[in-house]
Parts: sequence; structure tokens; C-alpha cells
Amino acid sequence: MDSVSVIVLALIGLVAVAIVAFAWIRGRSVSNNVYQTQPGTQIQSSNTDFVFDDSGMPFSKRLINTIHYIDPDTSRFVEYIWATRYGLEVSTFSDSRKIPHNAKGTFKDMQEIIKEHFEIIYSNPRFIRALRHAESACGEEYADFYVVAEKNEDMLISAIGDERDVNALMAAIDKRFTIPASIEVKTLVGYSDSGPATSSDIVIEGEAALAFDEFYPYFKDFTIDELVEAYQASSADALILIGPRGTGKSTFLRTLMLKIKAKIYALADQESLLADPRFTTFLRSLGNNAVIGIEDADNLIKPRSSGNAQMSMILNYLDGVVDHNTKMIISTNLPTLRETDEALVRKGRTFRVLEFQSLYGEQINVARGVLGKEPIDVSDETKMTLAEALNYDPDDNSLRTVQTIGFGGSNR
Repeated sequence: MDSVSVIVLALIGLVAVAIVAFAWIRGRSVSNNVYQTQPGTQIQSSNTDFVFDDSGMPFSKRLINTIHYIDPDTSRFVEYIWATRYGLEVSTFSDSRKIPHNAKGTFKDMQEIIKEHFEIIYSNPRFIRALRHAESACGEEYADFYVVAEKNEDMLISAIGDERDVNALMAAIDKRFTIPASIEVKTLVGYSDSGPATSSDIVIEGEAALAFDEFYPYFKDFTIDELVEAYQASSADALILIGPRGTGKSTFLRTLMLKIKAKIYALADQESLLADPRFTTFLRSLGNNAVIGIEDADNLIKPRSSGNAQMSMILNYLDGVVDHNTKMIISTNLPTLRETDEALVRKGRTFRVLEFQSLYGEQINVARGVLGKEPIDVSDETKMTLAEALNYDPDDNSLRTVQTIGFGGSNR
């Protein structure tokens, strides 16, 4: 063998040694950087192939072992689940639920639901991670489902995996956690050159102190729920609440608003705004499928013969919403219907006129008992408004400062 051949062979050998050394060093680097993650770090590769490190452990198995340390907010693991399932030619689905803080159910309940179907790999009073392992046709174990849940002010649960399993998990969550009804109420607060100005409030059932049938014993032919059902089914759009202040009209009105199913909820309770000619502009701006509560409407519904120009606009508005599924609940402190415009209460335009009264004798304690208040000494002749009955302090034999019932407004 000549010297040239020897040199060539030597060079080839050196190159081979260099390649092997580079591969060994790179393998050690990959092993340290990708698989040997530490608490609080993220997976540094989204490679989803079954790559073996120098210990012979597949990437998926190593990932499962180190998932405790993966930042739950990272998208890397979600990408891994998605890509792995894609490689196995199975579809992947994700969904989530936000459970408000006032829902009936606890974070421990959520943990129990997750534990029924998945392996919880980490949990504390505010955080849960869970996996489900599967095995491919070639015997390779991989993670095919991931669940993460956290509790701050509200609770949030997210899942990724098979669509049927995700839906089953979310159905179990929906069944266990009763989420209270809520509505967004737009309240008229003024007018500007650009149109009516409103504020927005979210009213959640359970947080708003709403009406009970026991507050109104003189309504003998219906319950509140029966009234709501009949009112929604009626072609008449106006419902009038009439009676002295403190008899619970505001509470009743707000309860109806929460129970009636509508797209838009609006409230107008400032007399000066109701008297403004632009009030009907506000009504028309609400569109279809709305429920509108109007309080302190004493002047708004007085007869046109007394100079009430607004009444004509209200009547025209009501006549124009017949086909638009809009309801208007009007509350007034006027003592009798004789002081209202007779056209307003015409059959077909007004569903009903409800007259609110004071409570007498044991009616007072029945109303108090619904809210868990202790009974007070009364006789058959004792007379109180609902506001007085609920705010009476038996310890000092006096009325406390009258508290608001319902959402916003005052006891009217």
C-alpha cells in the first residue's frame, strides 16, 4: 500500500471518529436539553417522533415522566398530544368550561370527576393536571388525553383528546356544576348628541335578592312563574305594576326581567329621563326581542288630556312592537288606574294591571320567614309595606334603614 492510500485511510478514520464523537456529544446535549427538564421549565422541542435518547427511553415515555415539571400554560404539550394523535391517524378535539365563582359545586367536585376517568399527576387546592395513557399498535405507550383545571376567582377546565371523551368530560362537568342564570341589563343614564347613554350591569341569579310568592299574598290566582309563562305567551306587550312605594314593585319588576327569556334587557328609572322627548329614541334603539323595565313612570303614563305628550309616543311604540317580541313592564306609584291614560290599559295592548298592597297581620311574618328573619309581634290590624316588614328590627322595635331589594333601585 502506497503512502497516499495510507493517508487517505487515516483521514477517513479521523472523519469517522469525529462523526461518532459529534453524534455522542449531540445525543448527550439533546438528552439534557429536551428530556431532563427541571421544575418550571418547558419542553424545548415539539418533535413528536419516537426518538430514543442514550438511555433507550422513548421521547413519549420520558415526556410522561417529566410532565410534572412542564409549565401548564405552554402550548408544547398540547402540540405533542395533537401531533402524536395525528401521526396515529386519529382525530383530536379540545374544549373548555369556565365555571363562575357562584356556581353550585366545588373544586374538589371537579377533581373527583377528573379522577374517575384520568390519572391525576399533580394537584393542589387550586390546580389539577391529569393524563390518560394509551398504547399504539406497535406497543408504544403515549399520552393521548390531557386535562388541566385551575381555580382562581372562577374555575376553568380544559381538555384535549378524543372528541367523544372530551364531550363526555364536559357533560359531566355541566351536570355537576349548576351555573346560575344571568342577564346583562342596560340602564338609561342620559342622552347625548350621539344618542342615548347607558350603563351595563351583569345580574346573576342567586346574587340578586329577588321576589318570592309569599311577598304578595294578595295575588291569589297566579304564582310568579305562572305569570311569567302567561305573559311571554301573550300578544299583549305591556304589564303595569301600580301601588304605593315600598310594596315591592321594584323587586317584582326585576324578578320578572330575570325570568323572562329575551335577547336584550333594559331599565329606565329616572323620572327626568323618562320625560325627555328622546326617551322613545332609547326604546327604539333596543331592537327586537327585548324586555324593558320602566320605574317611576307616574308622569309618563298620565292621560294625554293632562298634557302628557309622551303617552302618544309610548302608545305608538307599543303598537309597533307587536311583531317584535318585546315586553314592557311599567311601574308607577299612582294610587289608582283612574290617573293613567285609558288607552294604555286597552285590551290587547296591556297584558295585566297588578295592584300592589301592604301586608297585614301574619302576612308580615310569612314574608319575613322566607328570608329567615325572626317573627315579630303583630295583630290582625298591623299594617306594613313589604319594605317595612323586611327591615323591621325587633330588638329596638324600629325600622332599620330600608335596604334595597332586587338589583339596583329602591323598594317601590
